[in-house]
Amino acid sequence: MKSMSAGFTLVEMLVALLAFSLLAAAASALIGASLRGQSALTVASNEIRDLQLARSIMKGDFAQITLRPVRGVYGGHGQFAFVGGKPVGQGPLLAFVRGGWDNPMGAEPRSSLQYVEYEVDKDTLIRRVRARLDPTSDTPVSSMALLKGVEELSVSFLSGGVWSDQWRSQREGNMVLPDAVAVDAEIVGLGRVRQVFLAPGR
Repeated sequence: MKSMSAGFTLVEMLVALLAFSLLAAAASALIGASLRGQSALTVASNEIRDLQLARSIMKGDFAQITLRPVRGVYGGHGQFAFVGGKPVGQGPLLAFVRGGWDNPMGAEPRSSLQYVEYEVDKDTLIRRVRARLDPTSDTPVSSMALLKGVEELSVSFLSGGVWSDQWRSQREGNMVLPDAVAVDAEIVGLGRVRQVFLAPGR
């Protein structure tokens, strides 16, 4: 009969160490998977949040488009009120004037109209605004990165039940707005996303 004071044998110690090692490895794998899952969830949540923010800003812009022609930096040529559909890398995808530009407490004497551009720079959707509707060479321009991870982006315009990939509302031509504007994008982590915005009065 084994004495009560006898210690563990070498074999028993090895078995115990093996069992402990297996439990530790399983726990480590479980914690690692949990952390990776939490990290992926955080990334996905941030991507959806950024998309919702970009949508909210674009919806506000498109809802207040105003057909007010603007000049280019060098004068009256090419006056337009709403232009959209240039290929990526060849100027802004959208350029227009919107109303409702807040001026808290009348901080500065200016119009409530604001010139807005949307353009894709590398993999980022950029929103640009400028301090004056009809610019000079030194008119300040402010930029905001709305959405990153943009692999592709295109716009299309609905009028009379037909979609087209370009729109021009110019002083000398068609001074009307489309019924709706669609933005189609391929976004890293989110895949293909389509957003449709109604034009004012629609």
